[in-house]
Amino acid sequence: MSKLIDKVRGYSSSDLTALCKEAAMMPLDDYSVDDLRYLKREELRPIGYEDFIMAMSKVKPSYGRKAIEEFTKWEKSLGK
Repeated sequence: MSKLIDKVRGYSSSDLTALCKEAAMMPLDDYSVDDLRYLKREELRPIGYEDFIMAMSKVKPSYGRKAIEEFTKWEKSLGK
């Protein structure tokens, strides 16, 4: 979990929501549409670290690191 936390620094809460939804869909890609029709929920493989890594290729942080650094600098300049 700590490896994943390091990788999602800079993701907003809505970015993380989108990332989790995308990662949750990854196990479904292992099956054909016909297989999914008859598959029971407990037969699906659990979501893993690699699913999040793959999802990160599709879901990027909405703010870049530079924007976050500038915001933090601006916030500190206000004495907060």
